[in-house]
Amino acid sequence: MPLAFVVQKHDARRLHYDVRLEIGGAMTSWAVPKGPSYDPDVRRLAIQTEDHPIEYNEFEGRIPEGEYGAGDVLIWDRGRYQTVPPGQERSMLDKGHLRVRLEGTKLVGEWHLVRLQRSADDDRAGPPGRAQWLLFKAKDEHADPSYDVTAENPGSVVSGRRATRGPRRAGGLAGGKTARILYEAVGEFALATSASTLPDPAHWTFEIKYDGYRLLACRAGSDVRLYTRSAHDWTHRFEEIQKAVLRLAADECVIDGEVCAFDEVGRSSLFALQQWLAGQKGRAHVAYVAFDLLWLDRRDVRAESVEARRELLERLLDGHGPILSFSRSADGEPAKLVQVVKDAGLEGLIAKRRGSRYAGGRTPDWLKLRFHRRQECAIAGWIPMVGTADQIGALLLAVADGQRLVFAGRVGTGFDASTRRSLARRLDTHPASAPQVEGAPSTKGAHWVMPKLVCECRFVDWTRDGSMREPRYLGLREDKGPLEAVRELGPAQEQTSREVEGDREARPSATKVGGRGPHLVRPEKILFPRDGITKRDIWDYFANIAPVLLPHLSGRPLTLQRYPDGIDGQEWYQQNAPAKTPAFVRLVDVGPRHENKNRIVCDNLETLGWLANLAALTIHQWSCHVPVTATTRTSIDRALAQPDYFVLDLDPGSGPWAHVIEVAHAVRTLLEALALESFVKTSGKRGLHIAVPTASGSTHDQATRVAEQVARAVAKVLPQIATVERTKDKRKGRLYIDYGQNGEGRTIVSPYVIRARDGAVVSTPVRWDEVTERLDPKTFTIRTVLERLSKHGDLFAGALRRTAR
Repeated sequence: MPLAFVVQKHDARRLHYDVRLEIGGAMTSWAVPKGPSYDPDVRRLAIQTEDHPIEYNEFEGRIPEGEYGAGDVLIWDRGRYQTVPPGQERSMLDKGHLRVRLEGTKLVGEWHLVRLQRSADDDRAGPPGRAQWLLFKAKDEHADPSYDVTAENPGSVVSGRRATRGPRRAGGLAGGKTARILYEAVGEFALATSASTLPDPAHWTFEIKYDGYRLLACRAGSDVRLYTRSAHDWTHRFEEIQKAVLRLAADECVIDGEVCAFDEVGRSSLFALQQWLAGQKGRAHVAYVAFDLLWLDRRDVRAESVEARRELLERLLDGHGPILSFSRSADGEPAKLVQVVKDAGLEGLIAKRRGSRYAGGRTPDWLKLRFHRRQECAIAGWIPMVGTADQIGALLLAVADGQRLVFAGRVGTGFDASTRRSLARRLDTHPASAPQVEGAPSTKGAHWVMPKLVCECRFVDWTRDGSMREPRYLGLREDKGPLEAVRELGPAQEQTSREVEGDREARPSATKVGGRGPHLVRPEKILFPRDGITKRDIWDYFANIAPVLLPHLSGRPLTLQRYPDGIDGQEWYQQNAPAKTPAFVRLVDVGPRHENKNRIVCDNLETLGWLANLAALTIHQWSCHVPVTATTRTSIDRALAQPDYFVLDLDPGSGPWAHVIEVAHAVRTLLEALALESFVKTSGKRGLHIAVPTASGSTHDQATRVAEQVARAVAKVLPQIATVERTKDKRKGRLYIDYGQNGEGRTIVSPYVIRARDGAVVSTPVRWDEVTERLDPKTFTIRTVLERLSKHGDLFAGALRRTAR
């Protein structure tokens, strides 16, 4: 007669899977750290634990703090089972080998549980102790080595919940336990890209776009701080929100959200928020609308899917009242959603790509669908209202173009009488004798000021001379500085037909952002003579791969490998930024350890286009990244000192490809034994790169030591084909396991960049089950990789995921 089995996903001190089989009226249980595998060759450690009552099969929820096993429990799978042959469960358990046939939602077919050893107190007549067993799949028709059941089916079969949270823990960051340290670790905000259409609505989730001030709420123990995008501490301005975050059931957290003022019908208003901050409370109430979670109790969750992060956030905020509101998803057809939100007088919608990670900077995984265009502007002056001397009739505005401000027109509507007077008084505290912005026209009666304040306007479009058409004043942006008021592009200008709709034939325009973008020079120049691949082809490839490539490059100092005369011409390496670097290119001073050189960083599509124009076919990246919020010498040096991953470069030398494959799998096996996740890509030439995410706070020396230990261990196991000898003569044709590229300032070839080989071969991430002798790196080219991406997604995204210590 079939008996019950259940597998519960349990996030206690570590995430594991509790496999339970009904035997003798109770649930005999094993803790399986990595969960079941459908690969018969994969043996998973299973530690026998105490029996549980059958009623526990129904438990899904949270074991409270302070109790044994504190943390979330999900019913990951359940169903019926029989032994093979039936009715032998007790005798098989006593003998130490259970062969069972499972009939569950996720687990089906035959499985083995084999005891390795018995603990000293494991008496047959008494409790089983903590005996170690192996759990593995039988070689039946259901076996499938390519199927990762825990990764592809992470959710509960009862509730559908996917995300789990362990016990409350603090102190996960090296160097202290303060909110500021947490902010500096994860404080690079994700920004949305403007869009007008979506390629496939089924791949997106939707939220209301709110009208307020964006803040990261950071908590470390009793220390709570609220930070703006410019790293300003605004905790003192919203003390009730600070107190509410302090009441959350977490010792550490970083929450992304927007502080808003809402009217009686629930509409958010930037103007109402400013009135509230000025002491004019009125009927508006202020709340912090939270929409994402970046960190929770020693765990960096940015690499989790957006669905998992929001699930954790919703449970964290549950029951904490309106001061901390969760931004719920808006369900329905996008066209209908847009109409409902528009009819309600709201600003717009935010679309987030399902399954996407939290990536700092502007990202195509977050799209803003607005009903009106918005622009942040620096205030360069004002014109008095007719018949008055102390009331604003219109503001004179400017937008940022790199490190300069350019005139962007005037706005005269959207003010009430009180604002016209108070803003005039405030602007008159920093007058200027002449316009402080470029292109400002001669304006009778203008009061020019030093551009220190930023406002936000709604408008229809840009005129040919760069002014806003039909602008309306919405309020001050006290969370922004003048040089952050960059001209907002419309969807057409941002080429969302390519980034959003996936049009691979679309090409970057010659100019962007008010003429500041790159111009493609000599697009017809052939860079790959035997394939007829031109500079225009490289430009197009970089533009199309940008949504996937930019997250890997963002914040990282780069070395460029340039081929101005094509791959048959002279190549040269460029490490330092040229004297005339465009304003849209971010530069990072890498400090005295690296001769205070300015290094190029690629954070945006304009920079990527510029690199294509330079014929920088191959881009080499540092393993660390500097977020835009790191602006001091100390914070930049701290970021440069902490790698995101370490890498092992398998260089085959004169050996066969089969040696690369054998060594790669040996490396992976050893890394798995160390509980380290790894990601693999082709080098674009004859080798493979294996990347392993590092723990938060790790140093380059620590990463190098682990990489060296792994390399030496594999070379010792496979001495006939692998070596760690640096000198080529001593390698004797063996494969070189290079662990030396992990020091600060050392580089590897970035994923998805081009190598100077016929066909324009691309360094391409692959699945581990693709790493066989049949794998041919030459098949991954600029003409094939985009289609591969559409099928498999970014297989190297996990390399950006730092682990908790």
